[in-house]
Amino acid sequence: MQERVSRPKDHVSILFTDVAGNKSSYATKQDIESVGVEVGSVKVDVYKAIMTQTKWLITMQFMTLGLGLYLAKLLF
Repeated sequence: MQERVSRPKDHVSILFTDVAGNKSSYATKQDIESVGVEVGSVKVDVYKAIMTQTKWLITMQFMTLGLGLYLAKLLF
């Protein structure tokens, strides 16, 4: 009988240890706020990259149009 009672006690103590370990790894309010700041900075970086790419694309289209008009003027 003693053995049957001691085994569940051991298992319960292991569960308490596991739960305490899990509680220590929960995200805190500060962790969540820092992630929000990081996401905001990533949004800014993505926005800047898209703007740079758009400017480059429009510039290249105008250069291609100008080159095409110049070649058409020379050929015709």
